[in-house]
Amino acid sequence: MASHESSLMRVHTFGVGTEFDEYLVKETAKAGRGSYSLAKNVDCLNKQVILALKRAQSPSLGACTFQWNNGPKQELNEMFRDESFTQFAPQMMSIEEFKRIKVTFYSSMNPITKQPINLEFGREDFIETDMPLFQM
Repeated sequence: MASHESSLMRVHTFGVGTEFDEYLVKETAKAGRGSYSLAKNVDCLNKQVILALKRAQSPSLGACTFQWNNGPKQELNEMFRDESFTQFAPQMMSIEEFKRIKVTFYSSMNPITKQPINLEFGREDFIETDMPLFQM
């Protein structure tokens, strides 16, 4: 298969029940630039199949990384349109450390512009919530 064709194809995987290889389900989806779903029973599967079909119809971001304050880069799964993700800081930080925070998000290719995405966020990009947490 030509590399151009393989970049357009995605593999979404499902693990159903309790007797499946979770590592295989996750890594196959990652290699196929798709998503994975883990369902304890068939009743949970319908909603997850519909979500996988929705994801298959829209562009996604691949090879994404997230980094806190120039620390180690954390690989993220494929990022899909209109879906949020949660990322926790690797450690608790003081208010002074938080004031100097720098978060970097990178993706190898924007599916629209075909260019890499490299975003940097600072303290001013966070929103305080009612809990002692912040969100961007």
